[in-house]
Amino acid sequence: MGADEEPTRDEAGAVKFGPKTLKETLKELDAINKSIIKLDEENDPFDGLRKTLFRFLMIHEYSVDEPLDNTVKLPAVPTELISEIGVHLSSRDLQTLRYTSKRFRYGVKTIFGKELVNAQTVFPTYVSVASFLALLRCESFFPGMVDTVTLVGEAPRIHEHGSDWAWERLEDSERAVVTPGDRMLQRGINAAHAAWCSVNDDFCYSGGYRILLTMMLSRLPNLKTIKIRKLRAGEHVPDVDGMDALPDLSFYRPKLPVNDIFYGDWQYDTVHKRVTVYTDEYGEEIVEAGAGPQASFIDDVVAAMGNARTSAVLESIV
Repeated sequence: MGADEEPTRDEAGAVKFGPKTLKETLKELDAINKSIIKLDEENDPFDGLRKTLFRFLMIHEYSVDEPLDNTVKLPAVPTELISEIGVHLSSRDLQTLRYTSKRFRYGVKTIFGKELVNAQTVFPTYVSVASFLALLRCESFFPGMVDTVTLVGEAPRIHEHGSDWAWERLEDSERAVVTPGDRMLQRGINAAHAAWCSVNDDFCYSGGYRILLTMMLSRLPNLKTIKIRKLRAGEHVPDVDGMDALPDLSFYRPKLPVNDIFYGDWQYDTVHKRVTVYTDEYGEEIVEAGAGPQASFIDDVVAAMGNARTSAVLESIV
């Protein structure tokens, strides 16, 4: 969306964020980052996602108990004491305390909020980053509670030498005896994964991650540390299709090192917003004529930090 283009608006004149392709959505979000589209508190592109994913957080809380019936008599515990108790509880016990009464829920509201939003791990998919942005919209104090966030620097991608080659390499290292059933499973997993990657490509290989990360960091005023890491052995990006079939492989084991088959860093052209440098089937690097500067995960993170003007410190986790 260019500076002279008018965004779609509803009957009330508010910017309308209806069903769109990922590419169209990213264009609008980029326009917001660049202040081409102005937002107010009641007009945010992540409100729809907030209402869908976090409806359980929207239960109205009261500062005064409302007994369920005449036989229920809760002790007159000061709200401040309830809050202090909440500080010393485990996550599980804190959840249990919230269900005691509406006032208890109110008393640990801030503590539970920090437990919910701080030190979250964000994966390089639109759904992961957008869901975190939607969560931040649930309470006005949520953004200020975040002092640490972890970014995973490997996204779903098709292996540069092909999925079959990557599987064979894994099988050799595992000394696996592969069955015909395994081959059938692998084909199904590869197909589901490839279809998922084709949807996410617009996010990682056209600058979408940088756009959304800029927006995320700009909404975290008290952020102090940005941790970056790779996927751990056996860890998967949430909701990627095909991964639930892996345990059916005859040679499957916990933490089977399949990460290199399905995930990796990305590289794209920051001018053309697509891949212009790649490796061919012979292992040779091919650079298209007129290729612009290239960017990877760390380049996107550093650029987003600059765009958001965050003072947070970058920390790498091995």
